[in-house]
Amino acid sequence: MDGGLPHRLWQMIADNFRAFVALTFEEICLAWLVTQAQQENLPFAADNVGAHWSKTVQVDVAAINWREQGGQVVFAGTPADLKQARQSLTSQYV
Repeated sequence: MDGGLPHRLWQMIADNFRAFVALTFEEICLAWLVTQAQQENLPFAADNVGAHWSKTVQVDVAAINWREQGGQVVFAGTPADLKQARQSLTSQYV
């Protein structure tokens, strides 16, 4: 690649890297969480593993126990999102 094109290519990769990596990371986290739930390695018995969306928060990968009404957020974008997700899950399911 001549004429400065490698720089443009790397810029395009950098601009979209988070979006590309996020989907792959979510898939890896989900597979790991399912395995941990099946092997009973979580701090609670998970009834469901998946994602949670509400008007105020999006949790990409989570596990929940409906009887104990507890859950654990495994992946959220930033620590601020994690705090908000925990508050949202707690207020909806407790």
